[in-house]
Amino acid sequence: MKELGSAQLGWKENKTPVSGRFDDVYFSVDDGLAESLYVFVHGCGLPEAFAGKQAFNIAETGFGTGLNFLLTWQVWKESKTDCQLNYFSVEAFPLDKEELKQAYASFPDLVPFAAEFLDHYPTLNPGFHHIVLEGGKVKLTLMLGDAADMFGQLDGQIDAWYLDGFAPAKNPEMWRDDVFEQIGRLSICGSVLSTFTAAGFVKRGLRDVGFDMSKRRGFGRKRDSLIGVFDGDEKRQPAPWFSKPQKEFKKQKIAVIGAGIAGCATARRLIADGHDVTLFDRNDRAGQEGSGNRLGLVKPRLTQEGWFNVRTYLHALYYYDHLDVTPWQGARGLFQMEQDTADRLKLKLLAEKEILPPDHMRLVTAQEASALIGVSVPRGGLWFTKAGYVEPSALCQALSADMQTRFSTDITALIRHTDGWQLKSGEEVVFEGDSIVLATAGENAVLNPYSKMIMRGRRGQVSYVRATKESEKTQCPLTCGGYFIPAKNGQHIVGATFDHWPDFFDKSYREVTEQSHEKNRNKLRDYFPDMDFAVEGGRASIRAMTPDHMPIVGPVFDEAWYKEAYAHLKHGPKGKAFSDAQYVDGLYTLCGLGARGVQTAPLLADVLAAYISGTPCPLENSFREALHPARFLIRDIRKDRLT
Repeated sequence: MKELGSAQLGWKENKTPVSGRFDDVYFSVDDGLAESLYVFVHGCGLPEAFAGKQAFNIAETGFGTGLNFLLTWQVWKESKTDCQLNYFSVEAFPLDKEELKQAYASFPDLVPFAAEFLDHYPTLNPGFHHIVLEGGKVKLTLMLGDAADMFGQLDGQIDAWYLDGFAPAKNPEMWRDDVFEQIGRLSICGSVLSTFTAAGFVKRGLRDVGFDMSKRRGFGRKRDSLIGVFDGDEKRQPAPWFSKPQKEFKKQKIAVIGAGIAGCATARRLIADGHDVTLFDRNDRAGQEGSGNRLGLVKPRLTQEGWFNVRTYLHALYYYDHLDVTPWQGARGLFQMEQDTADRLKLKLLAEKEILPPDHMRLVTAQEASALIGVSVPRGGLWFTKAGYVEPSALCQALSADMQTRFSTDITALIRHTDGWQLKSGEEVVFEGDSIVLATAGENAVLNPYSKMIMRGRRGQVSYVRATKESEKTQCPLTCGGYFIPAKNGQHIVGATFDHWPDFFDKSYREVTEQSHEKNRNKLRDYFPDMDFAVEGGRASIRAMTPDHMPIVGPVFDEAWYKEAYAHLKHGPKGKAFSDAQYVDGLYTLCGLGARGVQTAPLLADVLAAYISGTPCPLENSFREALHPARFLIRDIRKDRLT
């Protein structure tokens, strides 16, 4: 993924921001607010266009200072609409938080919006960054990178386009044909578009992708500008077997089954979106099974190509930092100790490539790590400044505290009707509504007769060890093929084992064994070869892992239909004109999170909510497809492995 460049920000005498890279202003020297309102907000018919909509999707080329976004947000709020605002903006040369703050100083009316936005401003890393504002009613997905690349990764239908960015003569990359092609791909009949330029090649390029273009009076000294309405053919998706159902947003009555971190995060997101949600679990409270460990790490699993893990990690930090009550336990920071010389070289390369920015991650020596942690460690490694640990069960209970719940309720059957779904617990009907989310980890198959979700069990046991006088000084977690967490109530947690477990329904995995304790003792000797620890207990649970270690997120598919509709894929994708995917209407799943549910669940809940609401996905399309429930079946069809 390309590195982000600098805009080379400067300032005119009247405090108007200027990009040295493009030798152009970010907004009008005369009146930036009036220009943005005239050209973009009113040019796309807002706020009137919100009427009758439950969700409205805007996309922008050139986020710049974010002025268009803040004004749109302000107009949305002043209109008192109940419509959810989803805003997608691309930027290859993002400004940092201090530069934005300086740019907003001239706009006192936008202070409350700017303050909330800056409080949520993301770490500037390439790719999608999903920001939730106004309690979930306003969502900004900031796409950092080349415009054509970023829009190529967006999946959804856009209602209105702001074509901003610097003037075509200054920044021709923003006005290329491949950008216009992506704009056409993401547009639907009636999508509107407005831009400050009246350049002929822009007008022709947009006409070529399906827009009916016309001129209107320009703002200020500009004689003309352009507006357009899409009346072309809607484009087919390149991988229809992974297509996202296109539908209008409507508020639904939804059941979420499973009150682990996946279910609780999903229920919370759906409630914020305006849905009527009930959370079900067979236990007497949330977070009692896979999410029942005393403590869990929020730490990235980095590889040179591991952008999905980077994305979920940064979003998890953002999510937990903005909860009403902090879930973080102890001090922030985490040390990943190198395992050997080869591992040291790998970690060094990751640090040099800045997979995470320097303020998030740096290479440290054994001496530096010992000073940061508070105890002596034998080797150096990576220091993650903002990583940390939470208590998963308490987190689940906090997330579910104010929602409708049905605990101690074992769901035994899903019944599909023409107008929705029923849930039964024994003979009792406990739910009737529009949609169901299965957040039931490895037991997904019990309630899903439509398709197989391939998952493998991995038993994990943690050991509780008595803290020593020296180990009590440990300030932050350590990892090295396992983990060691600072003492709480006189005990450390060390773990976890990773053993194959063939049957999710064989509950003997819960038995704490001496063999697993010994594996954890070996991990302790790696961290602290000169310390002896007494084991005082432990806990074992099971993780649901997929063959590719990626979670499963999305609509449940009908396996029989897929096998028939995509049978010719074994001859290659061009062997047949394939239909868009069909799914079991109103049935969704989020499972297979493995050992990283605390880290991945917040962003995956937003992805699932986009499927349910029919809004554009807040995660790159390549990742969305890599998470798709049907991906293993499609792989087997392509390789002619079906029996």
